[in-house]
Amino acid sequence: MFIGKIKDVHGDMLVLDVETTSVPALEGKAWNVHIDSIDLFYVETGIGAKIPHLKNNSQEEAST
Repeated sequence: MFIGKIKDVHGDMLVLDVETTSVPALEGKAWNVHIDSIDLFYVETGIGAKIPHLKNNSQEEAST
């Protein structure tokens, strides 16, 4: 499990700035993570960023 900030998304890959994980050697680095199955938890506090709208790429690709 990685805890951090999503910096960028490229297709089915995301760039994650890892703040905390169960393996300290993996912390403080940016990791490319393949999005096959992912659980994401985001707490919206009313201060700062809102929960972003996520697009369904499969619907976009089918329409083009």
